[in-house]
Amino acid sequence: MQIKQFVGLIPTGSNFLRFNRKSLMKAIESNYGERQLLMRQPLNQDVVQISNNTQKAANVSVNIPKSNELNNEIITRLQIPNLRVLESNSISGSTFEKRSAEDLKKLKDSGIRAIIDFRSEAGCTFGKKCNELGMDYLNIPIEHSYNIFGGHKKGNLPTTVSDEFVEQLKQFFSLANKGNNYIGCNFGIDRTNIGLVYNYLLNMSATKPPKLLSWGDFSHQNVINRTIKQVKKTIKHLTPEQRETLNLPSNYEEILKERIFRLRFDNDALSSIKQ
Repeated sequence: MQIKQFVGLIPTGSNFLRFNRKSLMKAIESNYGERQLLMRQPLNQDVVQISNNTQKAANVSVNIPKSNELNNEIITRLQIPNLRVLESNSISGSTFEKRSAEDLKKLKDSGIRAIIDFRSEAGCTFGKKCNELGMDYLNIPIEHSYNIFGGHKKGNLPTTVSDEFVEQLKQFFSLANKGNNYIGCNFGIDRTNIGLVYNYLLNMSATKPPKLLSWGDFSHQNVINRTIKQVKKTIKHLTPEQRETLNLPSNYEEILKERIFRLRFDNDALSSIKQ
């Protein structure tokens, strides 16, 4: 679907983000263009900013960094599958456990200080290898996210979230806020999508909606829906004590609705342009 066709689906006078049709088209064009630029330009190179007029019309904050401490030359040579550039000088992609020790050292030399691994099948020695190189390592097993409910993967899920998983999320958010992380799973897609959405919806210091990747026969819209649904299921069953552990504010439900809207808008707009 072309950009103009997408904008044409929104009726004149709609209160959708209080955009008019013309300013919405400009916002989507600029947002899409910057994201494409960010993926193909060096990480430490200045990124052309969206114009002040377009920012004001769109009423959104792009917050694309002008510089990044990661060494783009090293990262480019590593040829990381499903690479995503994230906020706080972090990136995501497929696991480095199956790569050479030399590649893992290069990842560290690029500026990465911690690896966050969402695989349940992670080897017991991988974390040790990361630590020996001076990188922190955190493993949060997300077997398509079902195991967060006390280890149950199939059938009727209990209505409680394990305290262990909540503590792992807290550690994850702490590392995410410090920045310079490598976040991933086996392919750097499905479980990485879920982990990044956990961070955006539950970490109050996160500011930028992550770009979700699709795979196989799943449509991009399907990936967005199933990922948000899984994370919302976790949030729904958090106890008051667990919410306190994650430092969720009293008005969190309002914040959650706003962030889900922003997440859907950011990803829906991009997927609509690509179709």
